[in-house]
Amino acid sequence: MYTCTTQPDSSELLAQFIANQLRKQKRHNFFLRFLKTTLTLFSHKAFSKLKGIKIKVKGRLNGAPRARHKTIKIGNVPVLTLSSDLSYAETVSFTPNGTFGVKVWTCAGTVEK
Repeated sequence: MYTCTTQPDSSELLAQFIANQLRKQKRHNFFLRFLKTTLTLFSHKAFSKLKGIKIKVKGRLNGAPRARHKTIKIGNVPVLTLSSDLSYAETVSFTPNGTFGVKVWTCAGTVEK
């Protein structure tokens, strides 16, 4: 987990980690709540280079009959600006209940010109 908070282009690593954990666990909402508190603590530390993280998970959370989406936002992720250093990754997690789509945006601050 320390690698995700020190490397600016680590959205692929974070997306793969989330997809693997969703595949293993049955209580998805519990894991997503734990993930939000952990990433909030790590992003506020001095060694963290990330300014913001946005995670979107879409699928049948906790085995629900209909698919829902859950969005986690930590810090500021400006998606519409060209001067910010954004990294984006998406993966698919295959579970016995169905598939989950995981999208991760990480922002490492603004690019100096």
